[in-house]
Amino acid sequence: MFRLIAWGSKVLEDQGFKRYQYGTVKAPVPEMGRVIKTSDHLWKIISFIRSINPPGTNPPEKVIPGKYTPPVEDSAGEAPH
Repeated sequence: MFRLIAWGSKVLEDQGFKRYQYGTVKAPVPEMGRVIKTSDHLWKIISFIRSINPPGTNPPEKVIPGKYTPPVEDSAGEAPH
């Protein structure tokens, strides 16, 4: 989770990690390593996220297994909104 937030999903995918779709979010995780000042701040954010949504506690009806499919770009090179 630390690397995902710090580097973003694009960097991890470039390193060979595969993204799987969970829930309804389809956008990539943005790189936040330059915004979050220290690793201590990032660990506090991760701790907060885990406190409100511990691993394995998503209700089954909210988890959608399957591979992530990136949005198709239109002729102008923009993804649909």
